[in-house]
Amino acid sequence: FSSQVDFFDEVGRTEIRESDAGQKRIDERARQIREDNYNEYKRLKKLQEENLLLASKIIDRQRLERENQALLDQFQTAKPKSYILLPAKVLGMLNFIPNISNPSSLILDKGETDGIKVGDAVVFKNNLVGKVTKVTVYLSRVDVVNNSSSFTARTEKGGLGLIKGLGDLMILDNVLLSDALSKDDIVMTMPNQNIDGAGVPSDLVVGEIISIDKNPSAVFQRAEVKSLLNFSSLSTVFIVTGIK
Repeated sequence: FSSQVDFFDEVGRTEIRESDAGQKRIDERARQIREDNYNEYKRLKKLQEENLLLASKIIDRQRLERENQALLDQFQTAKPKSYILLPAKVLGMLNFIPNISNPSSLILDKGETDGIKVGDAVVFKNNLVGKVTKVTVYLSRVDVVNNSSSFTARTEKGGLGLIKGLGDLMILDNVLLSDALSKDDIVMTMPNQNIDGAGVPSDLVVGEIISIDKNPSAVFQRAEVKSLLNFSSLSTVFIVTGIK
């Protein structure tokens, strides 16, 4: 009977040892899995950080390329070569709703410290973007030409009138009935600068005529004008700060 007890004790101890060994293998495997998972997490996190850094570099490079291209395009443009132009980045677009409304104003990264004044014209190539309406120490706000206060303008054929911003479009108003207006005519600025040089230079493109309202019994005729610019796509513009 004693030998049978010893036999069963030994069997029990053997089972316990095997159980302990099995548990150790399970624990070791679990530890290895945790370590592998942690190493994989670190690898993926490092890869994500590298991807974010690469994406940031690509975005910075694309932005720099756009700015350089804008500078190149601007200074290859025939007009306005006689004016001093200060490049400015567009930081914000007020009242812009994609596919619904154009920006009413642009916020630029140039202000009083850069010599910007209320009334300064802002251009892109030979197109009028708008006028500076508010200036802080480091920033300025530009009301785009569609929302700017009225100013005198002319057509390529010599018709004279007053441009008034209506939001998405402009009106060329107060045009004599005897002046020839045609659809697709280009409307240009006339001299609108003051003694300090602030204001809109002449011969900038305001837009093109898209429709004409002419009533023989009226004193004047008028035309709807649309800017050639897509204001929401502008990233760099140029402020007219003086005359060369």
